[in-house]
Parts: sequence; C-alpha cells; structure tokens
Amino acid sequence: MVFVLVVMTSKGGISSWLSHRKDSLQRLLLENENNLVDPARLHAHEGALLVRAQRAVTRILRSPLHERGVLNDRAQEEVVLNDVEWSIARQALSQSERRRRIEAIPVSGERSRQDAEHALVTLDKEQEETLRQVDTIVRMAEQVIEAERELVDRANALRLENLRVEDPWIHAASRVDSESLNSLSRARDTGQRIAELIASAKKSS
Repeated sequence: MVFVLVVMTSKGGISSWLSHRKDSLQRLLLENENNLVDPARLHAHEGALLVRAQRAVTRILRSPLHERGVLNDRAQEEVVLNDVEWSIARQALSQSERRRRIEAIPVSGERSRQDAEHALVTLDKEQEETLRQVDTIVRMAEQVIEAERELVDRANALRLENLRVEDPWIHAASRVDSESLNSLSRARDTGQRIAELIASAKKSS
C-alpha cells in the first residue's frame, strides 16, 4: 500500500497535511480543486512565497503561547490566521498563473522583450502587498519564538522557586507586564495588525 503526503492551503483551514492512497490522490485533488492551493503546483516564485506563509502560520498555531491563549484570543487568532493564509494562497495562485502566461509568450524582438519586462515589473509591483502580508506573519512567528524563549526562562525560574502552580507558562505570563516583556508585547501587537489586515481586505472586497 502506497501513501502520499501532501501539504496545501485549504479554504477554512490551515495548511492541510493529508495522507492518502496514491491511486485516490488525483480524485481528492479534483474534488477539492476550488478549495485547495498546492504550492508545488504554483510557479516557483509564488510557491516559495506561499510556503513561507504556511510555515509561519503553522509555527504560530503550534506555539505553546497560542495553545495556552497567552498571545491573543485563541479561537479568534485561529480564524484570522486561517483567513489570511487562504487570502495569500489565492493571491499567489492568481499571480502564479499570470507569471506563467507572461513567460509562455515568445519574445521575438525588442518590442516583445520590453513588453514582457514591463508585464513582470507590473506583476512584481502588485505582489508587494502580498509580500507585506507574508512578512508580517513571518515577523509574528519570529516574535513568538523569542517570547517563548523568554517565558520558558521565567517558567523555569518559577519551578526553581518551588511555587506550586498548575501551569508555569500561564503563571509566568500572568506575572509579566506586557510592556516589560517586549517580545510578547510585539507578538501580540503583530497579531492585532494581522487581524486588521484581513478585516480591511474583507471590507474592500
């Protein structure tokens, strides 16, 4: 029996890790064609962009800070990150299709070369907003990692003080003024900016 591991971004869900029999994989992809974006099927440029976003979102949602609700409201944050990842996936899909169409047109002379260059410059310019969204998520993931390290240190200090607390992570976070633990404050602020980003995008659509 052969199984295949696939990672995609799905509508209404974070990066989907699916394991299926090889002979049913094609059927699965066809049935969910409009609700899945597979980075491997995108142009290399957009595929790499989507993978960066997927990894950052996964890192945030698997963080003990998120799981314990230390960052922001856990349920709300999952919805926001789901939405922004799906938005990035759809943008990457559209941009990938345009990039491939541009590259598929033969360049037969100076005029067509200039037009091709202009089309790619225009596409890259439009993609700057997508890049900003990805960079914001990646920045939050980095801030979460930094905050984890600082809170681990504080949680371990609580253990060494022999304080009987049910969850040292929660207790450490509750004893920290968000302004004094800069990494946690920055991660929370970035999470709020991501929420504002997706709210703004929904209003303009």
